[in-house]
Amino acid sequence: MIGKACIGCGFCCRKGPCSYGGFDPVTYCKHLFWDGERWRCHLIAMSPPHAKVLSAGEGCCCGFNTYQRENRVPTPEEVEADRKADTTFHELPLRFRR
Repeated sequence: MIGKACIGCGFCCRKGPCSYGGFDPVTYCKHLFWDGERWRCHLIAMSPPHAKVLSAGEGCCCGFNTYQRENRVPTPEEVEADRKADTTFHELPLRFRR
């Protein structure tokens, strides 16, 4: 485990999608989905060996992950609000977006 245990908040996939990820205007990664309790990856759900390659669920070492500090998983509505407030992402030219 790296840092704190993974809580399934989806922070990693929203802030830095892996090489398999593709841009989605809401979640930032087209493979990230909400299962009613936590954020999950379709790739890992379909092929569990991807989890080891992607280090999924290994833990969180990001100090500015508010959800990890508060030990809670954001709802889809909170993720949407975060996306709208994330001006740094929207300022990037399209060619730099995934």
